[in-house]
Amino acid sequence: MKNAPAAILSDKDGTIVDTEPGWRPASIKVVEEAGGVWLPNEDPQRILGVSSKDHATALAQAVTRGTGEKADPQMLFDHVGDAIEARMRKGLVLMPGAGELLSAFETAGLPQALVTASPKSLVQALVDGLGDHPLSTYVSGDDEIPGKPDPAPYLLGAERLGVDINDCLVFEDSDTGLAAARAAGATVHSVTERPLAELLVHLSE
Repeated sequence: MKNAPAAILSDKDGTIVDTEPGWRPASIKVVEEAGGVWLPNEDPQRILGVSSKDHATALAQAVTRGTGEKADPQMLFDHVGDAIEARMRKGLVLMPGAGELLSAFETAGLPQALVTASPKSLVQALVDGLGDHPLSTYVSGDDEIPGKPDPAPYLLGAERLGVDINDCLVFEDSDTGLAAARAAGATVHSVTERPLAELLVHLSE
């Protein structure tokens, strides 16, 4: 692969796996079942691409908004995570072009890591679903570091691969994740601006 990076770092939700649409309805259901109020113009952005802790905080605040009582952020987030894991284990749906690109990077000898705000249980669900996968390591929401948009997750991913983050290529979909990757010093590819399937066609030309 011409002018290849030292390694590939990829976000999970909305980048490799099509789970992003599931987070919102699962979050709404958990909030409303707990007596909370979900604000459709504000709350979706508060959970998109953020750390597990920030997502949990947003859920708790939405519940308190409706009940007037303090809610347990982690318990709420665990319920959402359980719903997403169950969804993934029923059938893993990759983003178009994701599987082929992972294989192409593996064939090119490029080490790959997943860098996600999702908890380790969801990373394991992805790994189990992929079977024989090319991922060398991962950073999850269970790592005790600041979450995106802080650069810490991508810096840790590069460290675990033993490469310089400045020589890495990152694939991301959210503004939060893109900010984290850029702050870390990586070369960044936004899959919302250029989908993986489109990139795959370009690489095969």
